[in-house]
Amino acid sequence: MGCVGGVSLLMLLVSLVAIPWVLCRLPESYLVEAPELEAHGLAKRVLRNVLGGVLLIAGLLMLVLPGQGLLTICVGLTLIDFPKKREWIKRVFSRPRLLKVINSIRERFHHSPLRAAPEQGRASDSGKTSLQ
Repeated sequence: MGCVGGVSLLMLLVSLVAIPWVLCRLPESYLVEAPELEAHGLAKRVLRNVLGGVLLIAGLLMLVLPGQGLLTICVGLTLIDFPKKREWIKRVFSRPRLLKVINSIRERFHHSPLRAAPEQGRASDSGKTSLQ
């Protein structure tokens, strides 16, 4: 039982450091425009994916243990390379409640807020006609 408590405490401490660190490294236009692709070395890419995998697993465990499970899962997924990652990140991080939490964390560490991507194809806008 003590081992589970120790692992839970360790995951909580890691998430308290890793989540703000990753969120504050994102440029404020991250959700609006595609970032420039950087030439990462193989070691850096592997390290990012391993860290992302650890955060993803920790986030899944935090769904039943103490900690910020959903936010940790989101941050872990931003670090892992997978197809359609940018579209997923834009769709999930642009949700008002999550964006508010992310921006409050960024504000606490004196970073400007992330700008949300404009909503595309809203049904209420497409059916409007002008009457004069």
